[in-house]
Amino acid sequence: MPFGPRRAYPLCIRGGTALSREELERTGFNFSLIHVDFMMGSGELDIDGVTADGRTEPPLRGGNWAL
Repeated sequence: MPFGPRRAYPLCIRGGTALSREELERTGFNFSLIHVDFMMGSGELDIDGVTADGRTEPPLRGGNWAL
């Protein structure tokens, strides 16, 4: 099954590469005709992510990537 640049990536969901289009649709998989990426923020923006084991990781600090 071909996936164009405007669709979500099946490998990003557990078992997604083995699912049919109909099965992917039931998971909420994105088959949009339009895809837009953008970043927003400022030098004051801090973002924290929480890992599966509950740790806090800071991917963005002061508007800059902290990875």
